[in-house]
This record gives sequence, structure tokens and C-alpha cells, in this order.
Amino acid sequence: MLQIGTRGSPLAIRQADGAASGLVQPYELIQIKSQGDIDQTTPIHEMGGKHIFCSAIEDKLLSGEIDCAIHSAKDVGIEIAEGTEILGCVWDRGDRRDVLIGPFENFDSIPIGY
Repeated sequence: MLQIGTRGSPLAIRQADGAASGLVQPYELIQIKSQGDIDQTTPIHEMGGKHIFCSAIEDKLLSGEIDCAIHSAKDVGIEIAEGTEILGCVWDRGDRRDVLIGPFENFDSIPIGY
């Protein structure tokens, strides 16, 4: 079974599962907590930039704990770990009008029926 690393956020899991579902080989998603997932109070630029979302995944890949990783390109820095390679993939885009803008702190704070 192919071991695929991904961040554990709901969006990352959904994206990874969507991308991997096209594979013919059975797979398992391995959720990996990044420094950015663990520390949600320190500003990203103070923690080292976008790499904070990739380094834990790269470590698991290089140690052989996962076979590959699926990660959102928006969180990938310009430098990647030696021994890794990026293979780009872009999904068909959904309806670009699918957006919600409002005075909400998060999805859970949206009133039912809004």
C-alpha cells in the first residue's frame, strides 16, 4: 500500500484524497503535523516562512516513513530538501464563483441557514 504524507488540516486531507483517488494503487493518507500546524500563534515570517509547512513532511519522506507526499503548492517555498523532487499537478478548477465572504471568524461561526 502506498503511504502518502499530507498535513492533517481538513483542506489538506480533502485535497490529498482527491488527488490520490485517481491512483490505481491502494493508498493510505498519513497525516503529518507541521510546525505551522502546531504553533498557530507565532507569525509565519517569525518561524521561517512557508517552509514551516513542508519540513516535517520532507523529513518523513527522506526517512522512508512515507512513499510520497501531496501538498498544496501555495505552502511550498522556493527551496526544497535535497533528495526530494516536486512533480506539479493542477486539478480542474471548480466554479470560481464558489466563495463566501462575510464577518465570520471561521466556518463554525456561520449561523445555520445563513
